Amino acid sequence: MQFYDQHPPWRRVLALPAACLISLFSVAAGLAAQAEPLQLPTIAVNADQQRSDVWQPVGNSSRLTEQEISHTSAVHAAELLNQLPGVWISRGNGQESLTAIRSPVLTGPGTCGAFLVLENGIPIRPAGFCNVNNLFEIDYEQAGEIEVIRGPASALYGGNALHGVINVRNAQPDPAGGQLARLEAGEHDFGRLLYSNNIVADESLWRVDYLGAHDGGWRDDSGYDQQKLVLQHHRQIGSWQANGQLTGTWLEQETAGYIFGEDAYKKAG
Repeated sequence: MQFYDQHPPWRRVLALPAACLISLFSVAAGLAAQAEPLQLPTIAVNADQQRSDVWQPVGNSSRLTEQEISHTSAVHAAELLNQLPGVWISRGNGQESLTAIRSPVLTGPGTCGAFLVLENGIPIRPAGFCNVNNLFEIDYEQAGEIEVIRGPASALYGGNALHGVINVRNAQPDPAGGQLARLEAGEHDFGRLLYSNNIVADESLWRVDYLGAHDGGWRDDSGYDQQKLVLQHHRQIGSWQANGQLTGTWLEQETAGYIFGEDAYKKAG
């Protein structure tokens, strides 16, 4: 029995260079893959509530900067927070408000356990206590940053973060010092004073933020008087950074839309 090679000699000669060329391409591709550094994704673990530029959640977090807050010059929280996606603050009379963050507009006790409002990462009220209009308690008008997390938030922030978190960070003391005052006036007897002062004393930094406002209201019995004060003290003690803060809010408001007494509706006008 005899076997014959049916391939012509020139085809066998061309097969050898082709095989060598394929081998060279494979080696070159392998060397190129080894030359490129392997890029691993960054994983950030935040163990406290301090501001961090490394931790940047995607999709459910938005921020308003100090410049945006100052430019808006809001007289109500809705004017600021409604600029963010997934957030709707319904404005009531005066400083009243109802909050919705990726949720229906909740009222009464329903909103108390659904949203967590923080000041510098600290809840403004303990768990189980709330005020449906609690946004007026924070000096958002002169804040350094406002952060909103939509949807259920991490236990890092605390309880009540079922629908979302609103974290207002106060503007920090400026080592360069300086002060700023803004006076505003408008119709219906509206007037407002915003004042900030940065004080450098020895190794301490102080900052005072004050807001005083009066609004006569565009309806009968709908005006309010409001004052806010934020006092901060920062001091470096060795390798320790000591920060102290005192905040206070006072609001006296007449809520329009209510009638009193029997047959009061007949006396209207």
